[in-house]
Amino acid sequence: MSDEAFGRVLALGAAGYCCTQIMVRLLLDVQGRDASGDGLGDGRDAVRAAGGLCRGFGLSEGTCGILLGGCMAMGLCAAKGHVAEEPHEALEAMTTEFAEWFRERTAPSGGISCGAILGDSGGGRPDFGKCHGLLLEAHGKMFEVLAAYGVDPTQPREG
Repeated sequence: MSDEAFGRVLALGAAGYCCTQIMVRLLLDVQGRDASGDGLGDGRDAVRAAGGLCRGFGLSEGTCGILLGGCMAMGLCAAKGHVAEEPHEALEAMTTEFAEWFRERTAPSGGISCGAILGDSGGGRPDFGKCHGLLLEAHGKMFEVLAAYGVDPTQPREG
C-alpha cells in the first residue's frame, strides 16, 4: 500500500466515512470516479449504499464493514448492473477468496465481526487504530484477487 493510500484512508476516516464506505471510495478513487462530483455516474450512490452496512450493520456483532465494503467494491468491478449485462464468471470465486482471506486474517481476533476484531476496546464503535491497518491490508488483497482473475480494478465496468 502506498503512502498516498495510507493518507487517503486517514483522510476519509477523519471525514466521517466508515470502513465499508472507505473500501468503496478507494476503488472509485483509482477508477477516477470522484464521489464528490455532481452525483451522476460518480459512484456517490455506491458510497451511500455502503453506508447502510457500516459498523457491522450497526451492530458490533455484525460482519466487519471492511469485508462487506471489499465485496461491494469487487461487485462494482464484476457484478451484473443491468438486464443486458452478465456478471464476471468468477465473481463468486473472487468474493469467496477475499472472504476466506479475511476470515483467516481475523481468526486471531476471534471472528469477522466488528466486536470480535475490536474486542472490548471498541464499544461498538470503530477504532481506527485497529481498523486502519486491517483496512489497508484488505484493500491490497482485494486488488490482488481481482487481478488474479483478470479484472483491472482501475477500470470502471462498462455497460
